[in-house]
Amino acid sequence: MITALLAFAVLGQKGPKPAELVSRMMDHYASANALSGKLTYVQTAQGPDESGKLQVYSARGETQVQVERPNKIYVFQVMDGHDDNMNPTKVKARIVSNGSRFLYAVPMKFDVPYEELRENVNQGGQVLKVGDIYNIGGSGLIVKPAPLDVAIGRTEDLKLFRDQIVSLEDQGQDTINGQTVHLIGGDWREYASAPTSAKYQIAISDAGDLLRYITKEKVADPSGKLPPVDVTTTWNVDIKVDGTLDESLFTDKDLTPPTNGKNSGS
Repeated sequence: MITALLAFAVLGQKGPKPAELVSRMMDHYASANALSGKLTYVQTAQGPDESGKLQVYSARGETQVQVERPNKIYVFQVMDGHDDNMNPTKVKARIVSNGSRFLYAVPMKFDVPYEELRENVNQGGQVLKVGDIYNIGGSGLIVKPAPLDVAIGRTEDLKLFRDQIVSLEDQGQDTINGQTVHLIGGDWREYASAPTSAKYQIAISDAGDLLRYITKEKVADPSGKLPPVDVTTTWNVDIKVDGTLDESLFTDKDLTPPTNGKNSGS
């Protein structure tokens, strides 16, 4: 499998057991005909304020995902955010494809209302697949997390995931939702040529399910007046492979073609 080659080509040198587990996880999702579930997100940041008092901030969110290959996909995100007056609010974004047409959120900008574009899956004879649609619509998501990239299994995203993992360490076992999982961790970077900037840990079941993904990093204060802030991002993953799908999620009134026959969107 292409995903196995991606994993072993770089990761196998660090230890066969962690490399095999990562490769198995990547193949588990990339070879699935269908998948469904959700990812929950918690990010905490803590550091001293100007008076030296420790402050802790947190944000939460959830991403629902459902895929039926070759070209049906549903991604719906709800995340903590702020309105124009910096009041707490919920921010939403989505990608929906019924196999013929798809919609996706336009990348968010301040002072611009939420907007969606619509396109045909068949674009001049080229029929887009799930990975293609996810690549187009991903720019409009609030966040495009590594666990979602792994679940969708687009080759370019898997390459990025591979390149972000600098080292592989066997960190023992844990129990998550009643399942025994293998913990693998080490150094993390943003892309292949970037310096190491964080620590990561992933939790993988014997079946190849990714159940948790954590990154820990220090973020510098732009003003340089305060010490770096410790930021921990945790994605808890509950995605089932080849299980029962809710076909209604792929159906949306906004996917109905315009009556004039013209395609809207880019």
